[in-house]
Order: sequence, then structure tokens, then C-alpha cells
Amino acid sequence: MNSDYYYSDFFIDKPEFEIILKEFSEKFNIATERKLKTIKCKDEFLAEIIEYRFGIFFGSMFKNIQHEYKIFPGSQRKPDWTITSESQTIVAEVIRLNPSKGDAEEMKLSDTLMDGLYKVAGDYLVQLQYKYDEVKDLLLNQEHFESQAREWIYTNPSEGDYMTFGHKIKIIVKQKDIGLTKVNAMSPFVSIRFDYRRLAGEESRLFEKLDKYADLANKHNLPYLICLHLSFESWFKPEDMYTKLYGCSGVFHGDEPFNEYYPDAVFHTYADGLYYCNDIIKNCVSGVIVYYQNEFTFFPNYSDKNRLSNDSMQLLNAYLYNDLKS
Repeated sequence: MNSDYYYSDFFIDKPEFEIILKEFSEKFNIATERKLKTIKCKDEFLAEIIEYRFGIFFGSMFKNIQHEYKIFPGSQRKPDWTITSESQTIVAEVIRLNPSKGDAEEMKLSDTLMDGLYKVAGDYLVQLQYKYDEVKDLLLNQEHFESQAREWIYTNPSEGDYMTFGHKIKIIVKQKDIGLTKVNAMSPFVSIRFDYRRLAGEESRLFEKLDKYADLANKHNLPYLICLHLSFESWFKPEDMYTKLYGCSGVFHGDEPFNEYYPDAVFHTYADGLYYCNDIIKNCVSGVIVYYQNEFTFFPNYSDKNRLSNDSMQLLNAYLYNDLKS
């Protein structure tokens, strides 16, 4: 590992993004590079990268942005982003929706094995094969695994040959002599468990962030944006966020005059959408911005209590979810 921890490895194949990040840092006087080079935890590093991606997004539209700034008088809390437009100040919090705990542990084992194999010199592409439930309690000694894999590769195995580690983990040669300098591995198929409660249940990270900042934003009459990063492994897509925020498409059912309280909103089943049935989201969240596969998508709260100015809304509407466009 280099002295800058994950920084060099992350940007080695992302020179364009590194340039963009440095330009962003200089423009808004945010020490992104210095911060990233001190982070020792991989998950923390990736979370910081996601925060900066949203910062760059906001910086492309708004007059000024500040990272982790104490915006609330009398409070030590520092939202991820404080955004200044021509007409108002906006606060934004970033959420990185990762795999569930069980899925994360399964993928961590796969990553550990693949990283170990990559430390072995050899022109090989191999396939890992195991059942997670059978190996999850295996006490994996990283050095022993690497040593066993290295000794096996030195025997010059042919395509189709395999070795078994711990009687449970099989490593199969898929290809060789293809121009590699390190052993590259393909992970076993992982069946990710899809559960909407992780996206918007009361124990989700969405509500965890709301508990921190919604009341403060409400108290100081500031627009509050939730920024949600959906990784591929989370198994969620923007259309899932659309369904959870606005409910399933259908005829409106509810007691409130819909157009009066939600001007320009699409008609959905009132009981399903968080923007309509959940008081804290309805009254405090001005919008949700989703980052998924290098694209940003905006889901506005159409409530008449939305504090976003017309100018701010117009800028964000350039990223409006397709089904919300008139």
C-alpha cells in the first residue's frame, strides 16, 4: 500500500476524474486530495469519493458550496454540503446505499480471495467456486491462502485444472497465456437479497440521515436535499426510488386536495408514496437526487411546503426523472 493509502490505486485508471476533482477543489477551496490521502479505511475512502461526486454536481450549477460546514446556529452538526444559490442556501446530505450486511460479508470474502490471487505472479484467469454458507465460518489465513495459490501456479496448471483450499473453495483455471502479469480471478455468482426496507424502511440509512438533519433544516427554514448513491451491488435502480417516493401509479386516494397541496405532482396512490404519507419526508425533504451508473436523477417533492426557490428548482429540473417530465 502506498503512503497515500487508496488514493493512487483509485485514480490510476481515472485520470479525467482526478483532473475534475482537482479543478473542483481549487474553485471552492476544498482540500479533497489532502483528505483522501489520509483515509486508511477503504469504505470510508469510497464514501468520501461519493460525497465529492455530489459536490462536483452541485458545483456545476450553484454559486458556491461548502463541505461539512456548520450552517445551523447553535448546533455542532455539519451537513455534507451547504449550497449557496443566487436566492437561497440549501443543505444536502449524501447516503451511500451499499449491499445489505449479509451481502457485504459475502462479497468481502470474495474480494479477499481475489485480492490474494492477484498478488500471485502468473498469466492466468481463474474462477472461484464455493458456496458461501459452507465457507463463511472458515478461518481464512490470508498468507496461507496466497502461499498455497502461489505453489499451485508454479506447477503450471493447464486450462480446466483446479486446486481446492480448505476443502471448500475451488480455484479453476479458465484461461492461461493471455498476457496477464498477475493471476486474475472471477468471483462466484452472488445472489443479492432484494428488500425495499433497506431503501426506505424505518431502519434504512435514509431515515438515519433524516433523524440527524430534518428537524434542523425545518427549524431554520432551509431546503434539504437527500443525495442517494445506488451502487450496482445494492440491487436498486432510480425507478425503485420513484416508486417509493411517489407510490404506485394509479388513481389518487386521500383526504387532502391533491392539486392544492402538491401542485404539478403526478397522481399516484396516496398511501404508498413517502412524499405523501410520511410526515418527515413530506414536510422536510425538498428533493432526492440519485446517482446511479454515472448519472444523476432528480426527484422533487411537489409539496407546497417545498423550500426550493424557483431558480434552484429550475436548475435541478434539468436532471428530472423521465416519468416526471411533462
